Amino acid sequence: MPEQYDFALVNGRVVLPGGVIERVNVGIRDGKVAALTDAAPAAEETLDVEGLTILPGLVDEHFHVFHGYG
Repeated sequence: MPEQYDFALVNGRVVLPGGVIERVNVGIRDGKVAALTDAAPAAEETLDVEGLTILPGLVDEHFHVFHGYG
């Protein structure tokens, strides 16, 4: 049985410390990245992000500072 995720980003370009991975899927569970996979993750909600870049673990400093979260 495949793992279940709360949310999945599919078909994205992911930037990691070692480089960029094209067309990868990101499984998110409990608000954290739980998997980077070629297989389509089973998730309660899925968002196709084809053509977009995903920066896992990055906190947008501008959003948090300007909106009082930081």
